[in-house]
Amino acid sequence: MTAIQLCELLLTQCLSTNSDRSARWSDASHRVARLLPEHSILVMDIQQIGRLDCVVVELEGDIARLVRASQSHQPILLAPEFCIVLAKSWLSLTYEVFRTIQQRLRSNSELRAHWNGGIDQAFSNLERVRVAELKREIAKGNKLKGRVELVVPGDEQATAKDYLHGQTVLNSLLALRPTDGSIVWHAFNPDLGQSEELYRRDMSE
Repeated sequence: MTAIQLCELLLTQCLSTNSDRSARWSDASHRVARLLPEHSILVMDIQQIGRLDCVVVELEGDIARLVRASQSHQPILLAPEFCIVLAKSWLSLTYEVFRTIQQRLRSNSELRAHWNGGIDQAFSNLERVRVAELKREIAKGNKLKGRVELVVPGDEQATAKDYLHGQTVLNSLLALRPTDGSIVWHAFNPDLGQSEELYRRDMSE
């Protein structure tokens, strides 16, 4: 069996197992299309993100099943690299689509109300995780005052230190939620003055 055939088999299995989830992504894509008909290409983008999400959810579930025997209530500090790469891809693609939708809605006075507080919070979470995980910086780090808990290359212990805006940081040790295998991302919240645990699966919901 070729790699392409294996990928097609994986996708088919994941979509079948997570059919309800896939349907919700499809519904979301069509709702966006109704709001922004001139940007109907977003339908395809969102549905592709939905298919990727279903694959990551399935992989996360497999990881959780593999470690469930330990009965640990602490995040699991390991994950197959394939799942990590796909999760990062999901994060990047989802953020970009969110940003595009935000720009279109906010530039139209009649549609601006559709970008509500709940959506804004979801976008903020995506943005902060993206900056930490992909840019290796702290979102809005220029607003930080005082010393903060940081994990930096070469000193991977989180200790209080001064943060220089644009400084490269690590997103702490990768962890997984034992109950469902969801990847745990840590992102600094300048408003709280501390890092938060944000779960990939919760963000996708």
